[in-house]
Amino acid sequence: MPDSPCSPATSIGSIAATNLNTQTDDEKSVFGPSSHDIQPTWTPRVDKTRIPARACWNPDHNMDNILLDIHWSKQHAFLRLSITLRLRTAPYPSRCVRTSAYIFLYPERIDKLLFTVQPDDKPFYGSTRAFTFHFNRPPALILPKSYVSCPKDTEDTILLLRGLVQQPCLTIYANLPNTTLRKQWLQELCEGITKHQFRTISSRAKWKTLYASHSSEAEIIEGDSLRRYVLDRDGTAASELVEGRSLPQSALNRDHAAVSELPAYQEIAPSIPTSTAKRKRPCDESSAVGQTVQNVEAKLATHERRLEEMHAAHERRLEEMHAAHERRLEEMHAAHERRLEEMYAARERKLRAMLDTHMREIENLGDSLEERVGSSIAEGMDGVQDRVMDTITSMPIQVTLTFPTHPVY
Repeated sequence: MPDSPCSPATSIGSIAATNLNTQTDDEKSVFGPSSHDIQPTWTPRVDKTRIPARACWNPDHNMDNILLDIHWSKQHAFLRLSITLRLRTAPYPSRCVRTSAYIFLYPERIDKLLFTVQPDDKPFYGSTRAFTFHFNRPPALILPKSYVSCPKDTEDTILLLRGLVQQPCLTIYANLPNTTLRKQWLQELCEGITKHQFRTISSRAKWKTLYASHSSEAEIIEGDSLRRYVLDRDGTAASELVEGRSLPQSALNRDHAAVSELPAYQEIAPSIPTSTAKRKRPCDESSAVGQTVQNVEAKLATHERRLEEMHAAHERRLEEMHAAHERRLEEMHAAHERRLEEMYAARERKLRAMLDTHMREIENLGDSLEERVGSSIAEGMDGVQDRVMDTITSMPIQVTLTFPTHPVY
């Protein structure tokens, strides 16, 4: 069966079958780090996976929703990008399964790696860190092989990945807060890769466990060649799909639009039924179409009735809820009115009682004041009267009698 136009076998135009860790060895087809690489057993200095990241190349090309893995252990390191894809598998071509595409960033292929703590572009705000890769050989793209087709958005993503692995320069913006990884370690890692002091961690670069739950095959795609290989479980090349060993540089750097011109997709051939399978009776095409139309109309009528019933039920429910809310509001209003009347009556009784108490106190105070004033006046008058009588009785009486001259005398 020919490959679908959106599968890696036809939608990806440029791939290579050279050694993933060498630069010019085109004669040996080794799909991974050499077997004599030393496997570190010490604790890794940096071992961070699934870091949210964004890839940018050229002014108008970028890819979001990718994940970055950083591994560093002594003199070995490995970096990897991954993104989720939706593919349709062969057993159930109408269903989409989620899998991932991977980009292996081998230290041996990186000519220079720059680390920026505060880049100008900050897709992750203050926690954005930038890694700028300059490759001496483009990275490798790994895709699953065993699937039938993919949706349009997945096809566009695969084409973007194809363009990404062909770039000599790439910038990765990663979400790395200060509490996640130390900036000094990342700076040392980038400087060591730039000085070519690191080798690939071969245990991290294995592809066998990438698609264990989906397929037993994987496909490695190189950005600097037009050769593609399908890998077996043991890591050897099972079949060479496209030959492109000695293509010119113009063919290697052809435009993305030319690659998007894909052949027409061919569906899977139907399986031949067995002798025990039941054969369908032949029927008239017009009667079948009429029956289908009747079935559709009946279903539409049923759906319309159900919608009308649901609408009526919702209206009744809303009316009941509205009436219940109105009753509740009326009850609450009446209860508040009664509470206010009781509060006003209680306050009036309290004020009347306070007023009566004050009036009695004022009357008592007036009576007491009147008694005190009367007693004070009486005491003062008695004292004045006594002093006047004492003064009168204590003074001598001098009387001068003058008799007038009587005419007789």
